[in-house]
Amino acid sequence: FIPVGNVKINYILNLPPRFLSIVRDVGRLTDKKDLSVYLVGGVVGDLILNREIKDLDFVVEGDAIKLAQAIALEKKFKVTAYHQFGTATVFWKKDLEIDFVSARKEIYESSGALPKVEMAGLPDDLFRRDFTINTLCLSINKKSWGKLVDLYDGLSDLKSKLIRVLHEKSFLDDPTRILRAIRFARRLNFQIESRTLRWIKQAVQQNALQQVKLPRLFQELKKNFSEKKSKSQIQALQKMKVLSAIHQSLKVDVARLDAIDAFFKKNADEKWLFVFMSLVSNFKSKELVEFLKIIQLNKMDQKSVSQSLEANRVLTSL
Repeated sequence: FIPVGNVKINYILNLPPRFLSIVRDVGRLTDKKDLSVYLVGGVVGDLILNREIKDLDFVVEGDAIKLAQAIALEKKFKVTAYHQFGTATVFWKKDLEIDFVSARKEIYESSGALPKVEMAGLPDDLFRRDFTINTLCLSINKKSWGKLVDLYDGLSDLKSKLIRVLHEKSFLDDPTRILRAIRFARRLNFQIESRTLRWIKQAVQQNALQQVKLPRLFQELKKNFSEKKSKSQIQALQKMKVLSAIHQSLKVDVARLDAIDAFFKKNADEKWLFVFMSLVSNFKSKELVEFLKIIQLNKMDQKSVSQSLEANRVLTSL
């Protein structure tokens, strides 16, 4: 429960009926297996901020894969396990993917590398996360149903509208967090906390983004492109010199971004592609072909981008 004045609010009960039913089912099975399980991450912040709920993530103090497999077996759903990371995804009636993560700590051997994982307790698991607002979790066990766990002042930062990392090396460990910090700040109308902003700038200056393989970096970038306010996302990425760190020829065309935001008033799967097209409009043909291959864009999208660039050149000539 989260205390508000003299009233304790159980935010789990504010879940849409479908999601609430899922949480109850998962909680029932976790009690049978005597495991402690929590609703964790962005969904908790969205519940507190009264935002739309789109997905569910659970952290398990124990074997998340076995729990996910037991749930999938009972419900006759498909499940995929990732033993290297102690995680599993249950495909809930085809249109919803629910992640189960074993509480763990992560060790980064070098900047931008994928971490080595070791099983650990809940405090370690929450400390490895990107921002304090994403460390909030709610118990779904019967004895502590709805109890808030806030070990790193995530609730305070949520109320203060701040994006804050948990430690100084956060962006060096995982430079893709730079893109996520910008994404969450613009999406929620939050401010990036002063030290966090300074550490972003230092990481960019130290070429941390170049330590991440471009295909992985681009997959994260696509999420920024797909945001409802993609123009402000791109402008922030440019201001912090993230775009130039990815490729020197990426160019921001404000008028085009305005048009794209106006056309895609809601998030759309294909919006990222139009945003991307606007950014590469300044590329030379050979430069573009090479870049598209490096980021491992699929052939259909490569063709769309190339044709868009050619059409733009023809229109400019006319």
